[in-house]
Amino acid sequence: MLRKTTVLALLFAFLATSAFAQKQFTLDQLKVHPDFEVSIEANGAYSGQSIILKIISAHRKNVEVIIPAGTIFFTSDEHDQILITVEDQLIAVAKEKTRRKTIDGYCTEASDGIPDAEMAMDFMPTKREKLQQLANFINEHKGFTDDEIQEAVWCVSDGQSLSYIYSDNPERSMELTKFVAELTGQEVPWNTVKRNHGASGGFIQVDPILVTGRVEFSTTKETILKSKIVDGDGNLVVDNPESTTLPKTDHARVNFTLSVSGWSEGTYYVVYYDQDEKVILKKAFDI
Repeated sequence: MLRKTTVLALLFAFLATSAFAQKQFTLDQLKVHPDFEVSIEANGAYSGQSIILKIISAHRKNVEVIIPAGTIFFTSDEHDQILITVEDQLIAVAKEKTRRKTIDGYCTEASDGIPDAEMAMDFMPTKREKLQQLANFINEHKGFTDDEIQEAVWCVSDGQSLSYIYSDNPERSMELTKFVAELTGQEVPWNTVKRNHGASGGFIQVDPILVTGRVEFSTTKETILKSKIVDGDGNLVVDNPESTTLPKTDHARVNFTLSVSGWSEGTYYVVYYDQDEKVILKKAFDI
């Protein structure tokens, strides 16, 4: 009887151990585990799908790997950009199989070089508190585009203008803009600037192509509203031939859209004026 009891006890202990065997690993744990071989490398991109993770498993069970939002990936070259994840990555690895996964990473140093494809990378949690807070926010409020996320990261890491956080869905984008404004101490801008992102010679190139926004003002009489664009020195850049007739109102709202592809970098102004050439409103924007 004693022998049967002992066997049952040992069997129960074995089942309990199996039931509680580790099924989820951090990347740190996986890297030092004898059953796994981990390699990480760049793929030549700087935003979105930019990090290649390869895991070779000799483990006899399926496992999951968690990479938390706020993890940074970097090469041995200090002149290369550091990439950050902004959403938790949960990766399934089948037993005794090889898993390849491309991870979304976003550049935190717009002026540095793009890591070359196949360049080995290491990782660690970010030590920059505001970048971690941004990653946490994006992780909890999913659905932003790669361009929105990248511009938001640069606003925090490089102090770039909040106006660069552009979206075709401005209400959704404003949620992110307001959070970054609180995080950085910048004011929420009246306009947004759509920029095309590209790469040349191993570095990021940005090209502003569109400025959009909404202006609000009041009128004391029926007004023929005209507009023009001037540069920082007051020189005329664009004279809008169209005009709009507005009644007397305390809350006039006018949407603003301007193509700026190929324009020189600098500060410009949209000037609204009436039929008497009186300036009603003058708003600055940067490209």
